[in-house]
Amino acid sequence: MHNSLPISAYTPSNTEPEILEKIFVQRHKLLEKTVNWCAESINTDKKNHLLFIGPRGSGKTHFISMVVNRLRNKPELQETMIIIWLGEDDVIISLVDLSLAIIEQLVKTDPESFNKDCLEQARGQKPERVADIILHSISEQIGKRTILLVKENMSDVFSGLKESGQKKLRAYLQENNNIAILASSQQLFSGVSSRDEAFFGFFDIHHLKVLGVEDAKQLISNIVALNEDQPLVDFLASPQGCYRVRALHHLAGGNHRLYVELAAFLSAESLDDFVSALSKLADNLTPYFQERVRSLPPQQARIVQKLCELQGATPVKTIAE
Repeated sequence: MHNSLPISAYTPSNTEPEILEKIFVQRHKLLEKTVNWCAESINTDKKNHLLFIGPRGSGKTHFISMVVNRLRNKPELQETMIIIWLGEDDVIISLVDLSLAIIEQLVKTDPESFNKDCLEQARGQKPERVADIILHSISEQIGKRTILLVKENMSDVFSGLKESGQKKLRAYLQENNNIAILASSQQLFSGVSSRDEAFFGFFDIHHLKVLGVEDAKQLISNIVALNEDQPLVDFLASPQGCYRVRALHHLAGGNHRLYVELAAFLSAESLDDFVSALSKLADNLTPYFQERVRSLPPQQARIVQKLCELQGATPVKTIAE
């Protein structure tokens, strides 16, 4: 597609906020509620800790990016809000790692208001003492402001913190009412769902629904309209175009990222001959799916491969045989 706008399927936070707003579909009410919940956390003593659950490619980062962008555009929040967005792939294996990541981002975000002097005091101390020193310094430097801590793949963070780190973090958040969490995870995890865990009942959990047929068509239409491809916009509105999107949706399964990838090279002609378009999409995404299969335990990977071979729902007994 000519004049294609830069829309990142894997890192939506790198896409211009105006573009994210224009292609956004399906979750408008949830977005408004989330922005209001976060604003309440920043303006009052009530801290709303939010966790959004959705499989890979379901639009979690797009959603969170829009929440952050809208909050940054609220002048009334600028004096009291500090947004700390930790990297999606940051490796956190202890509470020390998490506290270090937070203070590093604080200094990077506002070097005139924050410092890392506490690291000298923490040098040579035991790990549990190091975390206490850094977290105490964070609380002192924040003052009356509120940190909105944004973290994707929160299940990985909890896995790294382990039980002791989770308990200390929960205690810190209860004693210091200056951090609200906006997080996501590919699936629900025991750290927040088990009654025996420190964070049970702590997060307000929301499951993100996959795109429906109309949502998928609207997403593709929004993208191609931005790219000024009027023939494709018209084709998508036609009965034949609706039929093609419905057939594509049956194969794509409502995955947000797949439609963003697809819209990047679609035209009316390629959608009409959508088999070739899908083949190109599958070829582009082959490394992504290979990585997903490799990340599974061996037995699960074998089950997935067998389901692919059988091309459809299959009784467990058949797979076992």
